[in-house]
Order: sequence, then structure tokens, then C-alpha cells
Amino acid sequence: MKIHEYQAKELFRKVGIPVPDGQVCHKREEIPSLVATLNLPVAIKAQILAGGRGKGGGVALAKTAEEAQAVAERILGMRLVTLQTGDQGTEVRTILFVSETCPVSMVKAISKARSLADQQTPLPIIIAPQEKLSKNHLAMARMFTGEMFFIDE
Repeated sequence: MKIHEYQAKELFRKVGIPVPDGQVCHKREEIPSLVATLNLPVAIKAQILAGGRGKGGGVALAKTAEEAQAVAERILGMRLVTLQTGDQGTEVRTILFVSETCPVSMVKAISKARSLADQQTPLPIIIAPQEKLSKNHLAMARMFTGEMFFIDE
């Protein structure tokens, strides 16, 4: 499935899974008005369909509004080169401002979960410790997986 981080967060939000709030920006002209509404500090994240955005310079943390504006202006429109984009890179046409931190319970659950490809169906299999997953995490996982297996840590 090829969707951006901000699109995935919206899907999660629709089914009740808590995700950090964020604001999407597509145009340089939008940056000043968006920055004025942010709770700081804020992460500014390039939205391209490739991993390694942080290593390529497409993710940064800003502590002040001035820093957020400068970082956003640098990232939006840049050609982001990662291992997945190759040397030609991908132009960043959308950025995401994320003001909240991710809930600790969510980080713990996600960090312990593993996904495997099912050779019989086009659906992934999720393997995770059940006590780390909330009802919302389980509901979301069931929407997108073929089977789920629970393990003891």
C-alpha cells in the first residue's frame, strides 16, 4: 500500500487509534500561517513514498517558530535522496508538522510487533505480545491483516 504518513495517521484516527496531531502543508505560502498555530517543539517531516527520510535530511525537530519556519522552507521543495529513492531522489511536495509526542503505550506495542508476508494471501501476518496491544491497536491490525499470533515476551 502506498500512502504517506499523514494519510496513514488519518486512517488510524478514523478507527480510534491515537496518533499524534499534525498539520499538512503543500505550499510555501502556507508555512507562516501554519507555524503560527503550532504547539512547540514540532517535528517537520517530508512526505515522500520512501524510507530513510530522516537520514536524508527530510525530518527535523524545531524548538522555536523561527526555526520551524526555516526548516519547513528548507524541506518543502527539496530533492530528498534516500536508499529507496536512488541518486535522483524525490521532490518533497508535502510536509507534515507533528506537535505531539506519540503515546508511550503505542511505541511499546509497535516496537514489539512484527509483520510477516503471507505467501498464500496478499495480507500480512502480525506477531505481537498481546498484553502490549490495546483494543484499538487490535481493531486496526485486524482490518489490515490475514492472521494474528500472540507471543509471550
